[in-house]
Amino acid sequence: EKENGGFRLIRRENYGSPVGRDSAYQFERHFGQISCHHCDQNRGNHLIIVRKVESDRKEKMKVLVFATLSLAAVGLQNGPKPSPVTYYKDIAPIIASKCLPCHSKDMNIAPFDFSTYESVTSKVELIRTQLLAKSMPPIWATSDFGDFSHIHSVTDDEAVVFQQWIQHKMPEGQFEKHERPLWHNAPRLFIELKLGKGKMVKPEGLPYWSVSSVDLPAKGGHFEGFTVIPDNTRVVRSATLAIVPKSMVVPAETNGSMDLPSQYLVGVWAPGYFEWNLKGTLWRKYPADSKLVVQVQYRPTGKAERAGIVVDLLNSTLKKGTEPTWMTMENKEFVIPAGKSNTVEIKSTIMADRTLISIVPEARYYASRVELIYTPKAGEPKTLFKTMRWDPNWVGNYMFAQPVVLAKGGTLTAKFFYNNDEYCQINEGKKPKPVKDGAGVSDEICRMHLLFEL
Repeated sequence: EKENGGFRLIRRENYGSPVGRDSAYQFERHFGQISCHHCDQNRGNHLIIVRKVESDRKEKMKVLVFATLSLAAVGLQNGPKPSPVTYYKDIAPIIASKCLPCHSKDMNIAPFDFSTYESVTSKVELIRTQLLAKSMPPIWATSDFGDFSHIHSVTDDEAVVFQQWIQHKMPEGQFEKHERPLWHNAPRLFIELKLGKGKMVKPEGLPYWSVSSVDLPAKGGHFEGFTVIPDNTRVVRSATLAIVPKSMVVPAETNGSMDLPSQYLVGVWAPGYFEWNLKGTLWRKYPADSKLVVQVQYRPTGKAERAGIVVDLLNSTLKKGTEPTWMTMENKEFVIPAGKSNTVEIKSTIMADRTLISIVPEARYYASRVELIYTPKAGEPKTLFKTMRWDPNWVGNYMFAQPVVLAKGGTLTAKFFYNNDEYCQINEGKKPKPVKDGAGVSDEICRMHLLFEL
């Protein structure tokens, strides 16, 4: 933003954050010819500064400071919006679409209710920080083939409008009602399964993963979709479903992955994302003598909370259907050197025409970014999946609204970007060591499941 004849930086990323550390890698690698890693524009329209600051612990930390908005976007060429920015006209629509799906009394998924002018202005600095850093809403996955979520990340224009509103002393304006969107489909026939009854969420600590299971109807059956209804929406961040034989032993807790063969996997549920729902002539079978296994990520709130969930399996109306199949792209032999960043690539050739339905990436805390690129046999590469940042505490259901046709002879390339230096959050307070594949929280994963209609 223009300020006193110069510029005031409106976006900061700590070097230890997923975005900051990956951007630092790009900066150090391409110094002198850098392009803005976040919006693919060249540096001619951007201001990028590297400086050192003192942390609260008086340790020197690198901080990358980005003004990632183009000069035109922030109004340096065209000036501010001609009409005054007001809460009801300009800010309330942003809050309704980006914040209220979680930060409202009726949803009760996240702390703070931002449904009124008074509640927004009382937390305006918190909201500004989260919006400008694009930390909230935590919907960071994008694709050249459409959205994965009803909620979208804050745009540069919206960030600028929010800044202008604050600079103009947050005028309220004339009342206009802005409802948060409602997305859930109308109820249909379903099998209702209750899990985790009587369990309580740990009151303190970091987010963690717990596994529950329930027997499915003994004769077997099929369904075409599912949804998850937590007893307490504030403590549940995501749920991963699988169907396994009743005799299979599953762990009570994991570190983000049940490590099951992909044929047992069903899909993922997360607030704000499209519900898992097959289309056309597809259904998901469950055999006789099987059970539903659900890995739930819980977020402690400071007090004991109910951990139960309800899973509704939506019955298929098809008389005859076909079952999709999973393919897994995985590397178990990688090593992330101590004090280094590296990228692991996995390539796979498409041997026959097939249709991609959804993607389930698996990685932990050393990962900063995950991508899946499709390159046709004759044509330009297309991004099937890309996270601006990777955080295992904020995963989603990466299911395409319209399945994507991939042609025979094309190539799939999965890319996992890792960082293992002293600024990586998992290395805080300890000296970095080489990291390999494993089941521990300090190990890593390099795995991507892809659901196809053949």
